[in-house]
Amino acid sequence: MYSKISKLFKILLWKMFKPLPLFIRGRISRSLFSVDLSLDEVDKKITYQMVSDVSEITDSLELIQNNYKRLSMTKSDDLLRANKFHLLPTTTIFTAKYGDEVIGTISVILDSTFGLPIDSFEDISSFRKEGTVAEIAGFTVKESWRSRNSGISIPLALMALRYCFENLNVDNIVLTVRDSVKPFYEDICKFETFGKVKTHDGVEGLRSASLVVKTADFYKRLENAYEGKPLNKSLFLLFKEFPWAKNTIFPKNKSGLITQRTILDSKLIKELEQKSSFFNELSDEDKLVITNFTKDFDLYRKFMNHAHQNFSEREDYRYYVNLDANLVSFGQKFPVKIIDVAKQGLRIFSNQELDKEVILEVDTKEHGRIVLICETRWAVSKYYGVRITMDNDQWDNLIAFYEDELSGNDLGYQEAS
Repeated sequence: MYSKISKLFKILLWKMFKPLPLFIRGRISRSLFSVDLSLDEVDKKITYQMVSDVSEITDSLELIQNNYKRLSMTKSDDLLRANKFHLLPTTTIFTAKYGDEVIGTISVILDSTFGLPIDSFEDISSFRKEGTVAEIAGFTVKESWRSRNSGISIPLALMALRYCFENLNVDNIVLTVRDSVKPFYEDICKFETFGKVKTHDGVEGLRSASLVVKTADFYKRLENAYEGKPLNKSLFLLFKEFPWAKNTIFPKNKSGLITQRTILDSKLIKELEQKSSFFNELSDEDKLVITNFTKDFDLYRKFMNHAHQNFSEREDYRYYVNLDANLVSFGQKFPVKIIDVAKQGLRIFSNQELDKEVILEVDTKEHGRIVLICETRWAVSKYYGVRITMDNDQWDNLIAFYEDELSGNDLGYQEAS
């Protein structure tokens, strides 16, 4: 009872302080912030991990939809809050579970040729020019578990952030939230608002705001904001030390490989078809892109029933990676970031303009440095698509290694540290 009253009191204070200047409001909000780190018998049974089967996916999407209905953010009668991004290997869903029950969820969506959900609400082209982007979405805790004084929401949020930093190594993290909770993200999490607060058609006209985390300076900004505060009152120390590690199974970053096969089978397809309507809203272009992402052509031909004749499949499966490389040009080396790879090509981010003929030095953990002779095929802003023009056995071995890593459901896990 005391924790519920304390939480309500803090919420009332945050609402009172909302009109204050950001730097004053932030100090007051952080002075009120605290997380109960004492673990009772219930807390010890809560686990945090990435989804591993169809039921965890559907339970997470059902939890999101129920929350949207509770907050009048949707008029849909769907049982699940699903969209096209849930079919891509660039989306990672994390859950908090009490036994077999999903009581909280949060998703991380890596930017791709499919774009991001935020694109329908705000322009993020400036962040794409700075490097790779990920979006945090679908952050929900079951209503009956919300009174545990940040005991579930904070570890879930920090797990998603750690994944963005440690596995994806993105340059910017974006998210869209209700205007009413924007101060929490600004004051406590040190996110920065960009764009205007405005009505969002995707949530029934609710006033919403977009925020960004620039990963290059986030760690230092968080440290400065919480200087001198103890663990339970410092989001910086909670992020750094992650005291929920014993209850957390964190995905390993294997050899630069950062995505998994989407969990696509007849059971999931049937669940999504029966409990949501978004399949009916997919365009032919969406269906093609999804098919090319998954390479599960038979499943998607059967289910999506492509009507258009110009169906063009990718030759090879693409793998999203976190690899560093050097562009070699006239005796000089320029750092570039590899976004995704396939047997015959790569997509890279480079501040240095690429010539037609390209030499890349790619550093890998298991296969050492691989030198690739490539040809630039396209350029959009600072993103380039290059095709490998000279056979390379080391590269073929790396792609085969990725395929082995993704075979079956064995992604590899480790306890969070």
